[in-house]
Amino acid sequence: MRKIISLFTIVAFIVFSLSCSTTKNVRLDADAVKENGKIRVVQVAKKSGEIIEFSKEQPGRIHNGSITGRAVRITGELDKAYIKGIEKDKKGKILRIIVSIPLSEVEMI
Repeated sequence: MRKIISLFTIVAFIVFSLSCSTTKNVRLDADAVKENGKIRVVQVAKKSGEIIEFSKEQPGRIHNGSITGRAVRITGELDKAYIKGIEKDKKGKILRIIVSIPLSEVEMI
């Protein structure tokens, strides 16, 4: 009986250990960011004050000197030149706005 309990405990420990993962959120200065595709951008603060939030499931990415992604919330007014598309539901409600913001316009990631 002890062997069965020990075996069950070891298996449970291994399963729970493998299921754990950690992520770290950091704020980066836009000048320090390099384009590598590994950075998942969830929020951007522009130099002019606007804040753009991306979903955690589909974060923004750095590509060709700009941050591109599906914004779920925009605080402030965003220039139309940065808007690349709009996703709406069947009733016409805006779900997400596809944006592309140059790194030169970004203060904090």
